[in-house]
Amino acid sequence: MIIEDYEKGVTNVSKQFVEENLHKIGKVIKVVLRNPFSDIWKHYGVEIVGTKGSLYVYGFSWGYGGEGCRGLLWLFQKLGLNYTLKQISQLPQKTISTTFYLNST
Repeated sequence: MIIEDYEKGVTNVSKQFVEENLHKIGKVIKVVLRNPFSDIWKHYGVEIVGTKGSLYVYGFSWGYGGEGCRGLLWLFQKLGLNYTLKQISQLPQKTISTTFYLNST
C-alpha cells in the first residue's frame, strides 16, 4: 500500500499528512530520501517505509537551512532518528538516494 501526499512541496501540509497517516503503514523500518523522487516528481521526496506500506511525502527537504529541512528534522525526531538540523542541511542537494534505517528494537 502506498499513501501519497499530493500537496507537493508544502512542509506544514506534509507534517499534517504524516500525523494523519503514519499509523496506517505499520512499524516504520526506514526512511528514503530521493532527489529527484521519480520520473514524474523531479524534486525532493521522502519515502517512509513501514511493515504494511509506504508514505510518499514531498514537503520535506535537505541540503540547506530552510523550512523543508526543519520538516525533515521534525520527521526524524518523531521516528527516533538522532540527527541535527546541521546534519540535515549538509546532506547533498543534487541527485541523491539515501536510506536511514530505524533501530529494529
